[in-house]
Amino acid sequence: MVVATANWWPGKSVLISPAWATRISWLDRKVYVGMTREAIRTSPEWNPTQQVAAAYEQELYRHYAGLPGWVGRDRSLEPTTQSEDTTNARVARTEQRQVREADAAVVTDARQGRLP
Repeated sequence: MVVATANWWPGKSVLISPAWATRISWLDRKVYVGMTREAIRTSPEWNPTQQVAAAYEQELYRHYAGLPGWVGRDRSLEPTTQSEDTTNARVARTEQRQVREADAAVVTDARQGRLP
């Protein structure tokens, strides 16, 4: 997931794992993540015009290796447990419901002539 840090630090975009999203507010158009601003700020910068090369992957791995949910090329990290998988599935269903509700609200607004 790409995070544009323009609101905090000028001109930097970084990559983070979608697994770190703890809450999504479709109405506020915000994604909340389980990490600090400092961890995001110090993350290796992502350049959308360049392919993600092995050296960049290694840099990401070194930066994020201590965070839960990080899965890199190092397969020594423990896989998620069944209870975590169940929780993730429940969260995914909730997010899908929120998306459907937000989409329905947009359609309703459009039908009633309330377009942004």
